[in-house]
Amino acid sequence: MKKYIGRFLTVLFLLLTVTAASFAVSAKELEECYHCNRTGKYQCGTCHNTGTVVCDGCGGKVKSVCPGESGKGKCNKGYYTCPSCNGDGKCRTGDGEITEGSCGNCGGSGKKECWNCHGAGEIICDRCGGKGKCECQIGDCKLAKKIGWKCPYCNGAGYLLVGNPMPPAARNDGVQNVPVKGDYIVTNNHSWAGYTYGGGTANAGGETTSSRASDKQDSAVESSANDTTETKTPAPEMTLLPENRNTDFDIAVGEPTASSQAAVALRVETGKMSAQEQRYYAGLSEETLAQVLTNVKAIVASSTPGKAEPETYELLQKLAAQNGYENPQEGKIFPLYFEGHQEIGFPVRVTVSLEKGALSGGSDIYVYHIAQSGEIELMGKAEYGTYEDGSVESLSFYTSSFSTFFTADKEIATELPSVDENDSASKDGGKQPGFPIGNLIAVAAVLVAAGVIVAVVLKKKKAGR
Repeated sequence: MKKYIGRFLTVLFLLLTVTAASFAVSAKELEECYHCNRTGKYQCGTCHNTGTVVCDGCGGKVKSVCPGESGKGKCNKGYYTCPSCNGDGKCRTGDGEITEGSCGNCGGSGKKECWNCHGAGEIICDRCGGKGKCECQIGDCKLAKKIGWKCPYCNGAGYLLVGNPMPPAARNDGVQNVPVKGDYIVTNNHSWAGYTYGGGTANAGGETTSSRASDKQDSAVESSANDTTETKTPAPEMTLLPENRNTDFDIAVGEPTASSQAAVALRVETGKMSAQEQRYYAGLSEETLAQVLTNVKAIVASSTPGKAEPETYELLQKLAAQNGYENPQEGKIFPLYFEGHQEIGFPVRVTVSLEKGALSGGSDIYVYHIAQSGEIELMGKAEYGTYEDGSVESLSFYTSSFSTFFTADKEIATELPSVDENDSASKDGGKQPGFPIGNLIAVAAVLVAAGVIVAVVLKKKKAGR
C-alpha cells in the first residue's frame, strides 16, 4: 500500500512541476495603456503635477472677507452699523426723538466692532487654513502623486494586463505588467488582434500567447475591420461611440433647453469602472450601448438644479430635521432634478452647472441618489468649482443609475421612520406587542424536540423489558 502511495505522490509532484513551468514560460497578454498613451507618465491638467491648486475660497489671498456675525447683517470692513442710532451717532429717547449727547451704544461713532474679525474686516480662510492653496481634488492626480507622478493605471509600465494571468488577480503594479519579448500586445479587444512584443508573428491567432488568444483564427483581423464598418455607424439620433471601447470619451449633451436651464456634460471613463463593470461594458453590443447612452443623454439634458417634485421637497425637509438642521439650506441639502429613469450598469461622470448663489461651497459636498424605489444611495463626494463669491458654479459626480439626486454637506442619516410605525406607536402608547411570533415558533420547536426525546426513552424502556 505504501508503495502505491509513494508512486502516486511522485506522479502528482511531476504534474504540478510541469504545470507551473508551463505557466512560467507562457506569454502575457497586455494592451498599450490608453490612459497615458504608453508613456507611463501622468500629467494633471488642473494642477500641472504640483499637487495643489489656488484656493477657491480666498483665491490665493490667504484671507477672505469677513462674513459677519450671525443675525447681525453684513460686516463692513470690520464694523456694523449701530442698531441704536442707525449710524448717525446721536442720542435718542425711548420714543426715538433725538436729544443732546451721543449714542450710548456706540459712543457716538455710529458703528459697532464685529466680534468675528475684531474690526479687521478679514478672516483667515477656513477653506485652505491660510495657505492660499488646496490639494488638487482630481482622483487620478492624488494617486499619481503618491507614486511619483506615474500613470496610476499602469504604474509607469505603459501597458495594462488583459489576460494570462487574468486580472484582477495579477495587478498592474508596474512589475507584472512590464512587457518582455514574446508577450502578446492586444490592439482590438473584440477580435483579440494584436502583435508580438519584440518581434515575431503578429496576427490575431496569437501563436505565442496563451490559449485564450490562440483559440482565435487568423481571419479575426478581417472580421474586426468588418465589425468596425458595421457597428460604428448607428442612426443619426443615436450616440456615436469611439473606435476603441477602452478609451474615455465625452458625450455631447447639447445646449440648455426650455425645461433645463443648466449647462451639463456627460463623460464615460473606463478607469472608474470596477473589473465586473468593465466586463459588462465591453460585452454590450454597439447598438445596445448606443441606445443606453442615448437614453442617458436625454435624461441629463433635462437637468434642473434646485427643482424637485413636491414629495421630494417634503423628503428633504424631513431629512434636514432628522439630521439636526433648521432647514435644508443649512445642511446644503439641495435637489438636482433629472427627468426619467435609467439603469446603466457602469458609472458615468455627470457635470451640472448651477446658478450663482444657489449652493454655497467652502466644504465637502456629498451627492445622494433617490432611486425609483425610493431608496436613498450615497454616491460619494462631488468635485466642484466655484464662482468668485464662493458659491458652487459646477458640480461633478459619478453615477450608474438615474432619477433624482440631492446634495448634503456631510454623510447624513437617510433612513426615515415609516408612517405606519409612527402611527402604531402612538396608538399603542409606544408599547411593543405582547409576545413575538418568533418566540412562539422557538417554544413550539422546543416542545416538539422534548416530545421526541420522551418517545425515544419510552421505546428503549419497553425494549429492555
